[in-house]
Amino acid sequence: MIYEKLSNIIAIEHVFTPEDRSSLELPATSLAEALPDPVAAYLDGLKSLRSRTTMADALKRAARAAGLEDDFSGWAMLRPDQLTSLRRRLSELHRPATVSLSLVALRGVLRTSWRMGLITHEQFARAIDWGKTLRGSRLPAGRYIEPGEMSKLAAYTAGLEGEYGLLVRGCFGVMFGGALRAFEVCGLVLEAYDPIARSIRLVGKGDKEDVVALQSESTARAVDEWLAARREMTASAPWFFLRTSHSRPSRAEMLSVKWMEHMCLGVAKGAGIARFSPHDCRRTFATALLDAGVDLATVQRLMRHESSATTARYDRRQATQDAAAARRVPAIFDPYATE
Repeated sequence: MIYEKLSNIIAIEHVFTPEDRSSLELPATSLAEALPDPVAAYLDGLKSLRSRTTMADALKRAARAAGLEDDFSGWAMLRPDQLTSLRRRLSELHRPATVSLSLVALRGVLRTSWRMGLITHEQFARAIDWGKTLRGSRLPAGRYIEPGEMSKLAAYTAGLEGEYGLLVRGCFGVMFGGALRAFEVCGLVLEAYDPIARSIRLVGKGDKEDVVALQSESTARAVDEWLAARREMTASAPWFFLRTSHSRPSRAEMLSVKWMEHMCLGVAKGAGIARFSPHDCRRTFATALLDAGVDLATVQRLMRHESSATTARYDRRQATQDAAAARRVPAIFDPYATE
């Protein structure tokens, strides 16, 4: 097998430093040329573009932790002890969930290497025997936009003029009113929105098609106003939202997640509130519904989550409730108390 022929040539004692890599008799680029590319085969087998992008980034993260080029495709050549060391190195650099994602991607590449005949089944089994599962957790990412902040945000966006103002209000209309993810907002097409039913048909995470109803009349109005302006544009692009700014009219370009992140940062600064991300709009949507008494199962469906445990992580009420409960008790320690 190709693996057996090259294993006598390539002896990788460690994978983390440039000095170690200089001891290779074949550089990583030569290795990639000598072997069929299991990384490309693994990524091609994933269902959606989003999955391919996510897993490609996870593999690049692992490669950087190993001190290798981003395009290194010779994962099958590493020994089990080197892969275990790589897992430890990843855990030193990243959050547990991030480490887990990189290991899932790496396991997929190793499985593809086995299917391609680059390693035996026994070698594959040994390679993915990482040892004990790394334990650990972090506080949920992101934040909840408080009602007071939301009032400032609404007042600021209401004052934005022109196409840019319509675009911002329309984007927030579908994010706060329908809990759309940033990439879902970017990929919306004109035919996706039903102005009569005030609903949106979209293909979301996991390549699943859903129909999302806008939550309120005000959010639907913001979307309708953008749609009216959008119809007057001569752009032939199919996208529902088109990129624009304060200083120039809309272009026939779809939005990007990066553009939406910058939009949220700019709006937060203009409104005088703490910075927030596009995904914080989903967290705010879920928390507001749960706070209003909507049951978790219903919120799970509206959020389009597979598991209720995922939805529960979007609930940001607990920290506020715990702080309020603790403060109802007289001060346990008062450094300014007098006898």
